Amino acid sequence: MRKRSLEITAVTAIVSVIILGAWVLIGKQEDVGVDRASAGQAKQTMQVKQTNQTMQTEKQAEAVARKPITEPLKVLQHNESPSVPASTVPADLHPTSVTITRGGKLQDVKAKPPQTYAVSEASLAARLYKTLLTLDFVPNPDGYFCPADVGISYDLQFADDHQHAFHVTANASGCRFVRLDDGTAFWESDSFQQAMMDATGMNKDQLWGLPGSF
Repeated sequence: MRKRSLEITAVTAIVSVIILGAWVLIGKQEDVGVDRASAGQAKQTMQVKQTNQTMQTEKQAEAVARKPITEPLKVLQHNESPSVPASTVPADLHPTSVTITRGGKLQDVKAKPPQTYAVSEASLAARLYKTLLTLDFVPNPDGYFCPADVGISYDLQFADDHQHAFHVTANASGCRFVRLDDGTAFWESDSFQQAMMDATGMNKDQLWGLPGSF
């Protein structure tokens, strides 16, 4: 009788262990389910945020595309160009003359203007050259949306006692960069524009090559 009681007790203990193990397993599965659900919700939230950010970026790009560009707009670049110019305008040159040649085709011209302006007055040539020394460097000139470009530019050939000294190219419209021969770019300034007008006798509209300005 005692032996049978021990057997019943042993069976009861085994059954209890099995039931307890089953409850533990079910609890773990429920925890895993909760974790998976939480992970799924977090992933879905992240996807919604990314979608919203993408839509916002696209809306900003569309707004920029619709809005007329009147000033250069910086484009974000992953790899920016160096912040130091590869070359600069030599400060030790003292040009006594400059030849300014217009490039591009003027529109709606009533009276054909000169294409080349030979400036032999040393003071004008020197003042124009000095404005180049004060221009601000453009680290990444290709990283801009520029205003409308009518295609007019100017080649400036400075000379010292009729010997070639220095050459730059100035864009009359668009972002209005002044570039050295190696492509290094600088922002055009008001003082540079004024010196160009004084040297050539053109007004601002003519200097920029606006249609109908001549």
